[in-house]
Formats: sequence, C-alpha cells, structure tokens
Amino acid sequence: MTLQEIERAVRAAPGDWRAKFRRHGGGDGWQCILFPDRPLSETDYLVLSQRLSTNLTAADRKKNNIRGRAEATARRAGGS
Repeated sequence: MTLQEIERAVRAAPGDWRAKFRRHGGGDGWQCILFPDRPLSETDYLVLSQRLSTNLTAADRKKNNIRGRAEATARRAGGS
C-alpha cells in the first residue's frame, strides 16, 4: 500500500480526512483506520497531511468524485 493509494482512499471516503487517522501503538507512528495493517511513520503522516490539507482544484475534485463513484460501483458489483 503506497502513500498515494492511502491518499486516494482517504480523499474518496466521506468526512474529514483527520478523522481517518489515529496514533499507532504507544504514539510511535500513525494508523489510517481504512488500512489498519499499514502503520505510518511520522514522516509519512506529515507528507499525507500536507497533501490532504491542500485545496483541490475543481478538476481534481471532479476526478476524485468520478473515481470514488467508479470504486463504489465496483464494490457493489462484487469487484475489488
């Protein structure tokens, strides 16, 4: 699971992106609740938080919306 894949999934999920992360273990890293088996280092979390905090262009929002719909349709149809 790459940081780009995590970013894409977090952006596609409804709600505030900050609610998708929590401290891992004793506070030695971060965990995305969408991917509990992939703990993130402090550096990885900082990179993701910077990416997720940036304002998206209208084209980015449209592309993410289309991608999210396609993924939801695939899940409902029994795809990945």
